[in-house]
Amino acid sequence: MFIPNSMIDTLFDYTALLKNEGALCELPENKYHQEVGIVGGGAAGVLAALELLKMGLNPVIYEVSPRLGGRLYSQPFFQLDDAEPPFAELGAMRIPVCSHVFFHYAKKVGLHCNVFFPTPGKEEGVIYYKKKLYEWHKGGAAPEPFKKLGILWELFINPYVEPVHAAWKKGDLETVQILWQSYIDRFKDKSLYQVLLEQSAIGLPENLDCFGSVGFGKIGLQPFFQFSFLEILRIVVNAFFSNNKKTAEGNSEFVKRLYELKVKTPQGEEVSLADRQAGRLHTMVLKIDYNPQTKNPILIYKDAENKISQKEFNAVIYTGSMSAAHLLGLTEKTNSGVYLFDQKIRESVQKSPMFYASKTYICTKNKFWKKLNLPPCILSDEITNNTFFMDYPFTKRGVICLSYSLGLNALKLTAVDPEHRVIIFKRVLEEICSVANKELIPLERQVVNIDWITEKFQNGAFKISVPGSDTGQHALYYQFQSVLTPEDKGVYLAGDGICWSSGWVEGALTTALNTVYSVAKRMGAQIKGPSPLDQKPDLFTY
Repeated sequence: MFIPNSMIDTLFDYTALLKNEGALCELPENKYHQEVGIVGGGAAGVLAALELLKMGLNPVIYEVSPRLGGRLYSQPFFQLDDAEPPFAELGAMRIPVCSHVFFHYAKKVGLHCNVFFPTPGKEEGVIYYKKKLYEWHKGGAAPEPFKKLGILWELFINPYVEPVHAAWKKGDLETVQILWQSYIDRFKDKSLYQVLLEQSAIGLPENLDCFGSVGFGKIGLQPFFQFSFLEILRIVVNAFFSNNKKTAEGNSEFVKRLYELKVKTPQGEEVSLADRQAGRLHTMVLKIDYNPQTKNPILIYKDAENKISQKEFNAVIYTGSMSAAHLLGLTEKTNSGVYLFDQKIRESVQKSPMFYASKTYICTKNKFWKKLNLPPCILSDEITNNTFFMDYPFTKRGVICLSYSLGLNALKLTAVDPEHRVIIFKRVLEEICSVANKELIPLERQVVNIDWITEKFQNGAFKISVPGSDTGQHALYYQFQSVLTPEDKGVYLAGDGICWSSGWVEGALTTALNTVYSVAKRMGAQIKGPSPLDQKPDLFTY
């Protein structure tokens, strides 16, 4: 299986940046200790802060919630007395093996990422479709009709993917570029649903419902029918669906350990972001203003005591969602009467929709399914959608994701409180696996639940790429290259909301590295070797 070393839309290899253990850029000494504001304490914000700290700067992270991590959100079951309490992954669950930047830093902070996410076929699995039960054994072929759908999907998608991978594997990036541009031209205005109807037997009525409900035994694709087909093709070409892993300690631990990681500054100091108390939790940024005299951005914020203050920075990195950016007023004029971004960026911020996702977890006394030889993953066309029994090595407890729902199914669940959802889910699971259902008793009656569309300050789970949206996506991604141009206001965009791989942490991390170089260039750094600023905005035409 071919695993690319970059993303198809940029063809930029970030692993080349990370071979040097020192600072990414060398700042003039008179810039040491200057402060950089970072809006958002998720993976992008904390990684950007860490790399700026290594360069000798003082990053300040403004996070509106009571925690760092953003959509890397491992919520412990707090009511248990366990020394290492089990946790529920409320945000990102899967880390694809192509996440080179993530695994580089995960290794640096000592995370264990050698556990594969439970998937039918790789593990024992059960599919429940139209009230009928299908078993999919580990290492075996998918049962019918899902085997047929899998074959149809490969017949449909492989003629697009295989030529790209073959050229990429040989290092023939010119051919990769020609092929991807041809796909952009052909599919940029078409949805997955439209292309399936036009080009694949999956679009036939007898196949489409099954494909939408449970796919070919991996995940139901109906919530993604509205997506741009180019986005689905992008995910497959980038190998984001291949061999997903999970972190044994929880994905939140990735951000926590980055925050606590001691690095050596140019001044010779061994220090961490935690040592510098870089994180300002419970602090809401109300507006990003601009000082036309100093040509610096200003953050206006409200702290935990509801005190409103403002602070001028040499540069600001914004890592939140574009929906939050819209509500923050980043598309409006500043108090000084200027726009922070050009018209194309402002329009793209306004038009970036978010996707719905919902998860409900319980914790059980033990990992009963292992003793009873029950499958750890259940896919269905019922309200549960996806059920996973999570085997984390650092706890004896069983962690059960009773339901992981996307799109309109997730939106439907927002009308039901978590405790009632457990009753509904157990009623469905009784039909599918009554033996397991008897064991699904929440310890301490604790239910951990999240609805990302109603989660405060989040505005959804991740950005949707719809037909025709790649032109705006292109503008958002390359905004970081505005540094030292006439449009530069010292504010640079990063995070999941502007990357080419929304919904995957790798995109958040790579865009964070982009903005680190923007800040460095703005502050007069010497930039040696390959740099994200070398990426070519005209590589593709969207």
